[in-house]
Amino acid sequence: MTRKGIVYIITALLLTLTTGCRAFKESIKNDRQDPVVIVEESNDTESAEALEAVNNMQFHYYTANFSCTIRDIAVNGQIRMVHDSIIWISVNKFIEMGRAILTPTRVQGYVKLMNKYFDGSWDDLRQQLGLDIDFATVEAMLTGSSPVGYELSRKPEQNGNDVTLWFKHHKGQKELKLTKDYHSRLLTNTELSVTKLGELVQCNYKKRENVLGQEVPSEITVRLKCRRIEESTEIEIGRIVLGKRQEMPFSIPKHYDRL
Repeated sequence: MTRKGIVYIITALLLTLTTGCRAFKESIKNDRQDPVVIVEESNDTESAEALEAVNNMQFHYYTANFSCTIRDIAVNGQIRMVHDSIIWISVNKFIEMGRAILTPTRVQGYVKLMNKYFDGSWDDLRQQLGLDIDFATVEAMLTGSSPVGYELSRKPEQNGNDVTLWFKHHKGQKELKLTKDYHSRLLTNTELSVTKLGELVQCNYKKRENVLGQEVPSEITVRLKCRRIEESTEIEIGRIVLGKRQEMPFSIPKHYDRL
């Protein structure tokens, strides 16, 4: 494998996991012939709220192991999060291959095999990769939740038990499409797109695990497409622990070169 190939693999892995992670096979199509119901404006506030409401994951500390395959290379690692504050990721293949840490204002990561690192703002990430994403969206996609900073851009549509919601970010060109289960209000699919950049990030929540009474994503099929990266993978998530604080050691070695 070429050195360039290794850089793309590790970079893609770190970015999609932190958006975690990347990914995906095509979203599952609904073969049922249930009629599409468009929600009309009415005074029935309770009915409108039922369509718009999403059962988001509630946590302060989150830790989980993950595994996935990128370009026929199987890797594993660990994700640690502090809600609204930090996402920490370690990627391994027999030995640690790289590490990343995200905050609402900064993105940092390094690849040991290449002695390379990235350190910049979310805007720097957008400029370099054509990936217009932010901390809140990454955290929400990892946890199967609805990200903050978006507002409804059109009326929800219900097709049987599936409800589709469309949003636009209050800043920039980001558009978000969410599909949820009407009864559980849990998300089944998230799609972030920025047409101007040719960007697409999709997460399909295939399985969930009950952790302390919450249905937490345990298998996510993801697809990431941007100017520099186009990858797909299926992420298996296990040993999920909520409410336990973990250390998040991170420092970029002095002899590494900027990626």
